[in-house]
Amino acid sequence: MVSAYRKWGDRFPGHVLGEYAAFIRDPESGSAVLTHDALGMAPVFYAAADETLAFSTEILDLLDQSRARDIDQEFLADFLTTGQISSARTPYRGIKRLLPGTAIVRAGGRITSRPTWRLSDVPPLSCPESDYHERFRELLAEAVRESVHPTGPTWVSLSGGLDSSSIACMAAARGISLGALSFVNPSQPEIDERRWMRAVLDRYPSPWHPIDAETLLPFSGSPEQILDEPSSSAIFVERRRAINTLLASHGVERLLTGLGGDAVLCASPGRVPAHLSDALFSARPADAFRDVAEWKAGSPDQRSWSYWLLRGLLAPAATHLFRRSILTTPRHPLPPWLDRDFASRMRIGARAGRPLAPRCPRPSEQDLADALWINALATSSVPARQRSYEIRSPLPYRPLVEFMYAVPWHQKLRPKCDRFLQRRALKGILPELVRRRAGKAGGSWEMVEGLRRSPRWVECLCDSPKIASLGIADRERWRQAVAQAAVGQTHGDVFFLAGVAVELWLKGLELGAARKAGARRAAAEAEFGGEAA
Repeated sequence: MVSAYRKWGDRFPGHVLGEYAAFIRDPESGSAVLTHDALGMAPVFYAAADETLAFSTEILDLLDQSRARDIDQEFLADFLTTGQISSARTPYRGIKRLLPGTAIVRAGGRITSRPTWRLSDVPPLSCPESDYHERFRELLAEAVRESVHPTGPTWVSLSGGLDSSSIACMAAARGISLGALSFVNPSQPEIDERRWMRAVLDRYPSPWHPIDAETLLPFSGSPEQILDEPSSSAIFVERRRAINTLLASHGVERLLTGLGGDAVLCASPGRVPAHLSDALFSARPADAFRDVAEWKAGSPDQRSWSYWLLRGLLAPAATHLFRRSILTTPRHPLPPWLDRDFASRMRIGARAGRPLAPRCPRPSEQDLADALWINALATSSVPARQRSYEIRSPLPYRPLVEFMYAVPWHQKLRPKCDRFLQRRALKGILPELVRRRAGKAGGSWEMVEGLRRSPRWVECLCDSPKIASLGIADRERWRQAVAQAAVGQTHGDVFFLAGVAVELWLKGLELGAARKAGARRAAAEAEFGGEAA
């Protein structure tokens, strides 16, 4: 790191690969740099006061800093609106998170933020089609190789989807031995993924450890948790514990996941992709109309020209022109349990669609940058100290991300085929059953069933709800929302899970404070008892 800093200064993360956090003091200039990898996969938190800078990869390490415990309602409003962490804010007013592609520099008594890497700086790429395929395979193999632990066992979380299967198959094809764990649903065939998992394992035999997901549903275990910050992953406490126990028993050092693949490798964008309006931003209207015509002709939906012009050209163009983000625009109305005064005071409606990542020239590029941004910030919500193993996500590997960003869109996405380059390049490596898979099972069954079976969680969420005490939610409407969620009516999972996450975090703050107070009392009593003796 020091050598890289000497060569490139505080922009060295744009040249150094890996997941890392670094603090470098420069004795010659008297400055100091706090930074992390370009995509921000390694979380960093900091608290700046006067001329001091405290920092950590764990947010709880900074809670003793001045004003750190003050709750930031701006963060809560953003989180409740989108269900995502989307900015430098944390739930503690005195603590900030280091954003992707950013460094904090302390110099001359001042603390400033500086960019270290921008996706929009990557130039476009044009080459023969076979070269795209070869380069994709090379970069995916490199990403997997760099993610594997250098000495200890590495496993992959094999879900049956295209991304985790691509990681497992590329590793095996390059002679890298990985174990696999999977969650299966034996009694729910409509969401069970074993058919696709077995296709991978039949092609590349390796140790497989299936876990029955129905014994570890969301909302199982105890709702009493001390959380660093709100996270919807809190409802999977027992599932995380089962993974930790399994991996620890086998001495596993790292678990590879397919996180980030949807964004990087161009999963289905829905009915209309954002890139159709890119040509308008490059002053090529004829190309824009040609692209729309191609997608209209290839779409299974018989939609009118007005639909395609509005949804394919005008809507994404206007969204990008007015600096809004498609990714954070809610697909559902705001939930009825949000307190009206809080929603009005915090301007909840205006928060939807706020820009995330730094500005990119075209709508589709902004979508990718925003998705990578959210992906990186989400990794900080589950602290590493809660695990006996490391998590690595090979697909958000900077050279692979830059390559996919630079590749022409017709190589990445077609009207009847998403992940076009991934599917073509991995022919002969992925089992055909997986390579040609059109979609993946989803739905809310696990969440609804888990809550229905967990009266302890229902009681915890409804008993003296903290989000009502803070004026965030209407008490009775929140209780009604919890009861309705247990029978499948969530008014949009993203909002309900965000509310659950905030409620659990608030109650965890109270639980943590009570435990600390008890520990101090016990220490004082022990000291007094010793003196008395």
